[in-house]
Amino acid sequence: MSRKLLLVILLFILSAAPAVSVFRLGRGGRAYYYLMGRYYVNQGELDRAVTYLEAARLMNPDSITVMRDLLELYYFGGRYESALNMASGLYSRDSEDPELLEIYSDVLLKSGETEKASEILKELLEMQPGNKEATLSLASIYSEKGEYSTALDLYFNVLKNEPRDLYTRLSLADLYLKKGRVRAAVSHYIDTIKYGSNPGEIYRQVARIYIGEGRRRRALRYLEKAISSEPDDLRAYFMISEIWQEEENIERAEEALFRAREKAPEDYSVLMRLGIFYAEAEEVEQAREIFEQVSEYYPDEYAPWHFLGLIKSYMEEYHKAKEALLEAVSIRETDQAYFHLGVVYDNLDMHEESYKAFKRCIEINPEHAPAQNYLGYIWAERGINLYEAKELILNALEVEPDNAAYIDSLGWVYYQLSRYEEALELLKRAASKSDDPVILEHLGDTYLKLEEFEYAAEYYRKAIEQDPDNEELRRKLESVEE
Repeated sequence: MSRKLLLVILLFILSAAPAVSVFRLGRGGRAYYYLMGRYYVNQGELDRAVTYLEAARLMNPDSITVMRDLLELYYFGGRYESALNMASGLYSRDSEDPELLEIYSDVLLKSGETEKASEILKELLEMQPGNKEATLSLASIYSEKGEYSTALDLYFNVLKNEPRDLYTRLSLADLYLKKGRVRAAVSHYIDTIKYGSNPGEIYRQVARIYIGEGRRRRALRYLEKAISSEPDDLRAYFMISEIWQEEENIERAEEALFRAREKAPEDYSVLMRLGIFYAEAEEVEQAREIFEQVSEYYPDEYAPWHFLGLIKSYMEEYHKAKEALLEAVSIRETDQAYFHLGVVYDNLDMHEESYKAFKRCIEINPEHAPAQNYLGYIWAERGINLYEAKELILNALEVEPDNAAYIDSLGWVYYQLSRYEEALELLKRAASKSDDPVILEHLGDTYLKLEEFEYAAEYYRKAIEQDPDNEELRRKLESVEE
């Protein structure tokens, strides 16, 4: 009878028979569970295979065959803890099996047990000196431990037998870079091109190395080489733009992004980078135009709507900012979008909507300090929900304890609670960290409540120095000096 036919018969018998304890099936049961396990392996139903093979092992815990099969299933199924226990048990019975040692060492590495893995790999290399995978794994361990010379020797041993092995050559270049031997690393990276590396990727990698060294002009040369080898790869253009931005050469940075746009006029990443570039350069009209284009081309993308909302808010076009941010949160709810929506609603005097937006921001991110401070402060300004406002601002201060604006907000809550002495201490602390005119005005107001008029006038004058066009401040100063 063929094995396949036997399995079919066994399946039929099992489906027709009542459930029976594993331990009542005897020796025939052991064979049945093992065969069923193998059957499901062949069918690709690995979870069911594991169930049957584990039952087979319960009935015959000393079976090397069952243990090996289970080890492979655990290993390839990503159940590394189970695989490690199984491999350890098998190793204690048979430490001369190269295939077992390969799996055991890999499971040890995946479990973070590098010292034991290196011992097993050394044993494996004693049996199979030319085992490339074991050599590379051991070299990687030595590299991570900082034993670079030993790692180098192992990589060169592989290259003696396989001089064209690209992975080893790239690993060698990576190792030289780790050692800080930049020239050797660059030389080895470039050398990999003739063995099949993508030239564009290698030139970009070399450019990154030189950027890290602060040698931007040399990096630019390699990025131009990357473009020569892959004219349509946009990453090099982006890197060139970033370098010129670091050099504060805005025209050259913009030119690099224009070159990218010529290659891909409607590419999402190009347009987004160009929009962000203009926003950072405070070229708000250009930024607005770009983000409007991106949101038109990619209406289901979250980021263009969010950035468009920010730009519109910066331009004080709050109704249009609101529309853009509502589009953003309809695509994806994020704490930042709700925070900016709360700010926009506040500027539109849509108070209830503003409160809801800030609360939603805090629900998404309970540690969003700016939202907690903003909501707490506007409640303090309006003299409402003062105890809740106090808790919000205290939460913000837990995240950023030295933030002058948050300290001022807490001081203003105490002011509104008529706890002027406590408010004064907080506001003085805030003023020691910032000369923001709002903080100085709050100090003046607090001294006025405490009837310390000279100090009140002093801080109103300081606030006016920072905000000379503020007529309200001038009126306050005049009323104190009368």
